[in-house]
Amino acid sequence: NRPMRLLVFALFLTFGLNCGALAQGTREVAFSTVIGGQLRAFEQRDLVSAFSYAAPTIQNMFGAPVRFGAMVASGYPMIWNADYSEMLDVIERDGEIWQKVMITAKDAGIHLLAYRMIETDQGWKIAAVQIIKALGIGT
Repeated sequence: NRPMRLLVFALFLTFGLNCGALAQGTREVAFSTVIGGQLRAFEQRDLVSAFSYAAPTIQNMFGAPVRFGAMVASGYPMIWNADYSEMLDVIERDGEIWQKVMITAKDAGIHLLAYRMIETDQGWKIAAVQIIKALGIGT
């Protein structure tokens, strides 16, 4: 009976660890889908779609896609004019989840940003973006 309990315990641990990795992988795919979708929407100047990826607090703050787009165009030109993006690591700190992203912008160089992601009833949304730094690659 003891060997059977050990086997069941080992299977439970293995299954539990694999489920955790699967959940993490699923979350990272969702982040990539949301952030990539918003970047594509900005590239196409589809402000309604870009606004839909923002968290409810951001939507309430700006009220309309046009105001949100104007803020991104002036405050985050590397997002507004993104040419290439690459998802980097996910960081959890102080109960918040941040997806690091490297963005190459048309005529604006390479930038490292962190997107704060929150889970809502409508799925994962972008709750904030921090510019970590501009990378001096190629300049």
